[in-house]
Amino acid sequence: MDDELFRFRPDAILILNIASYAAGTNPWQGIYDSLWCARSEGDDDRFREQSCSDGYLEIIGFKHFELARIRLGRRGHRIAQGSEIKLTIRRDLPMEIDGEPFLLGACQITITRKNQARMIVTERSQAAQQLQAKRV
Repeated sequence: MDDELFRFRPDAILILNIASYAAGTNPWQGIYDSLWCARSEGDDDRFREQSCSDGYLEIIGFKHFELARIRLGRRGHRIAQGSEIKLTIRRDLPMEIDGEPFLLGACQITITRKNQARMIVTERSQAAQQLQAKRV
């Protein structure tokens, strides 16, 4: 994954375990945009489908202009998927977790999934529609 980060050089990295971000956008499954995405659509074969129950976290990179484009249904640059993510922060870095911004100093962070809980969803929600589509 290090090579991928150095080659793409994102301005922001997003780590997700659900198919929703920023008021309902889906930056992993969004529309591929060949004008801005650094890789081809064929490279998607190296990733599995995103699911909140598969034990994997998705890592997505963005250039500054792409953050606004996900609101239009586009997607970020898929970097990796994994059940454990280790980040080495070498200098102060602005971060945001669950909408709360803060400044993080040099450290090493390991991100894993801990548990899974059942959630209640309405029939009209995006999550319910995705489940229905998979059952058909």
